[in-house]
Amino acid sequence: MENVEVRNFIILIIKQVRDMSARWMLISEAWSLNEIANKMGDALTALTLLKFTKIKGLKMNENEEELRKRILVVKPVLLSLMRDIENTIKTGYGPSPLISALQEEYGYADLKRIEKKLKDALDALERIGRGKYKIEDFEELEKILECIANEASLRSQRLVARAGRY
Repeated sequence: MENVEVRNFIILIIKQVRDMSARWMLISEAWSLNEIANKMGDALTALTLLKFTKIKGLKMNENEEELRKRILVVKPVLLSLMRDIENTIKTGYGPSPLISALQEEYGYADLKRIEKKLKDALDALERIGRGKYKIEDFEELEKILECIANEASLRSQRLVARAGRY
């Protein structure tokens, strides 16, 4: 009888550890996605301010160099998404949620076309970083950053909700 109680206690502990581990993984991923959403949101704000001052001609008290720095913060995220696409193509596994969101946003199932859109956004980012402003660059970046920010935020919320069920 005593062995059965010990066995049941060990099983209970294992289940609790497994649930805590699953919860931790979900919250960790949610945290990372939330960081991405925050970066995208801040870059979008800076991009909009820069567009208003340089393209629309509005006068603001914002430092142009600081705005460009805030925008350039998204470059590592965009490069990471490029690597995700390359790995998805190589391995044949399904795309990450952020890549799937880009596929939906642009209406392309072909990952090569999404990769091209990311490359175009990175090129636009480089031009803006050098102080070369074209309305098309602002529009290209706005579209992709909004998509990534929205998906990262929504996915983060869903993961936190799932973690709460454990």
